[in-house]
Amino acid sequence: MNQKRFVQIVIVFLLLVFVPLFVFGSTGTSSSTAETGSEEHSITHLMTQVVLQIAVILLATWGGGRLSRLLSLPGVVGQIVAGMIVGPFALGGLAIPGFPEGMFPAIAGAIPVSPMLYTMSTLASIILLFISGLETDLSLFLRYAVKGGMIGVGGVVVSFVSGVSLTAWYFGVPITSPVALFLGTLSVATSIGITASLLSQKRKIDSPEGTVILAAAVIDDILGIIILAVVLGVAALDTRGSGGLGAVVWIAVRAIGIWAIATFIGIRYARPIGKFLKDTFPDRSILTVMALGMALLLSGLFELAGLSMIIGAYIMGLTLSNTDLTFLIQGKLKTLHDFFVPIFFAVSGMMVNFQALASWEVIGFGLLFLTVSVLAKLVGSGGVALGLNFTFTGAMRIGWGMVPRGEVALIIASIGVSSGILSESIFGAALIMTIGSTIIAPPILNKYLNSKKKGQRVENKTSEQTETVVNFQTPEFADLLVTRFLAEIEKEGFFVNRMEHEEQMYQLRKDDVFITLFLSSTGEARFVSSTDSIPLFQTALYESLIQVSDAAVELKNRIKPQDLAETANKAAAKAKTTFDIAPYLSPDLIKLRLESTTKDEIIQELIGLFGDEIIDREEVIRDVMERERSMSTGMQNGIAVPHAKTNGVKSMHVAIGIKPEGVDFNSLDGKPSTIFLLILSPKQGYGPHLQLLAALASTLNSEEKRAGVLGSETVYEVLRHI
Repeated sequence: MNQKRFVQIVIVFLLLVFVPLFVFGSTGTSSSTAETGSEEHSITHLMTQVVLQIAVILLATWGGGRLSRLLSLPGVVGQIVAGMIVGPFALGGLAIPGFPEGMFPAIAGAIPVSPMLYTMSTLASIILLFISGLETDLSLFLRYAVKGGMIGVGGVVVSFVSGVSLTAWYFGVPITSPVALFLGTLSVATSIGITASLLSQKRKIDSPEGTVILAAAVIDDILGIIILAVVLGVAALDTRGSGGLGAVVWIAVRAIGIWAIATFIGIRYARPIGKFLKDTFPDRSILTVMALGMALLLSGLFELAGLSMIIGAYIMGLTLSNTDLTFLIQGKLKTLHDFFVPIFFAVSGMMVNFQALASWEVIGFGLLFLTVSVLAKLVGSGGVALGLNFTFTGAMRIGWGMVPRGEVALIIASIGVSSGILSESIFGAALIMTIGSTIIAPPILNKYLNSKKKGQRVENKTSEQTETVVNFQTPEFADLLVTRFLAEIEKEGFFVNRMEHEEQMYQLRKDDVFITLFLSSTGEARFVSSTDSIPLFQTALYESLIQVSDAAVELKNRIKPQDLAETANKAAAKAKTTFDIAPYLSPDLIKLRLESTTKDEIIQELIGLFGDEIIDREEVIRDVMERERSMSTGMQNGIAVPHAKTNGVKSMHVAIGIKPEGVDFNSLDGKPSTIFLLILSPKQGYGPHLQLLAALASTLNSEEKRAGVLGSETVYEVLRHI
């Protein structure tokens, strides 16, 4: 890790934590508060505090997440720790100007944060589980229901029993007590996102172990939701102090029945529900909002039925995962997810009472709970894998892949706290287990993934993976062709799943065919698949290329680029630009008397002005010439604006050359060009390339400006006129 970069992130993180707490707090009270004389009860003051609290949380969790990733830890760990630091039991409880009880004053009761913040955290958990349901691959679950089911059930049973037994033994409570049952449920959860990310980095997502882990994680999610529903019912029964074994059985049957019926109806009528959304809400953003509204509705109904809201959210996500709206909704919800979910993790951290946690009994139980939870997955999932053709190495990959608990465990723990089942100290111990499993699993799993040992005793035919590289030359063309390719492959009945990764990554699955597509930011695509699958995706790529090519020809026939260029040129002549072009101009990049006499020579002479700004001269020449071959950049009135986006330059600049006698540049008006402006921009990243191009064209369409530039005696006169 770059030490300087690490120090910078630490400093930024500390600033994001401390500055908002003291600067935001120094705003004092509002005038309306002063007039009423009742600051504590002023709705204006309370809302101001909530707004500032959210600002502090977003800034702190961003810094915590960045710092955590620099330490090679999951970002969620940094977000939780950030919440602990700014929470009511740490910095958030310190008195500051305008907030004598602190930015995050501790609230008496089971939930130490304000009702508004906890409401937002609950909404975040619903969004999180709704998206988890959307990401559930039902076809994968059904295809690997046997192996994945056995491994998933093994991990669930051993984790639940060990969690319940440990709690009962350590605290001396019955195994049927709500606390024991809740911690047993907590240890069942699996955070597949962390494992899937590591598997994809190692190109193991389509390996037998990777496929089984994904399928087993689906089982874990489903069984964990069912167990949570049952435990909540039993806990409610225990609170009322009524009922015996018969009542417990009835609660279990009722909870499982409601879940099963709702899930069956959702999956059975998934297509009609999807069609209803598409027909009723043609606008994609409104459609996504309505889909989330349905998830909220089902969440509320499940809560009224005595089950958890997150169960309803998960079922609605599971329902829509079986439609063609899945990726649309996921994409549209990303911004909402990125806003709300950090609030959930921060609020989870804020619930940690350091005083309640600062005892050897709590810390000891937390570490013991962590150890037992890790062993439970290794024995329950990894042990079962040993009997299913997997070697010890393969079984360890599966076992460690199922160890991280992550966000689902946190949601369950938060429900336990809010319902009064878990105390502050036990919640802290649960957090030790959750964070600990999330931290220790990735490096150990990475070690087993790097091992050259076989994962299966008898290798399956599909386990031999090959990599095929296709270079699309430009990221723009790659995005266009891959979009068409994915649409084509979906028509073949493939399930396409986009994964979060450093580069774009897609899983393509149908029956026994597995293809993983990695698309880099440079336009290079890597297809990881069995040898037998190579002709399939190559044929699909070829067909996609033909379709894109045919569409381009049709577009060119319908819309004449020459006519469009003339229209743009006329518009530029009338327009007044407000774009500041000065930062992109330099005296060193201006030549008053160009020596070249041909178009190609003019371009190469202008490129020569860039000097050290150019990384690769040959690449720059090639990219500019390719742009010229598609259509000349010779405009009207003696102006030519050759340009290109290229990897051959480090930053965006303009080179200006003047040739008063003119050179044939294939201009729109057929006249020689006398003023040449070469714009070079980096291909990667963002920049005002088009704005600069339009601004220069607009500026030099003034006859007065052109005459001034052509008559300039020095480069500074040229700059003044432009």
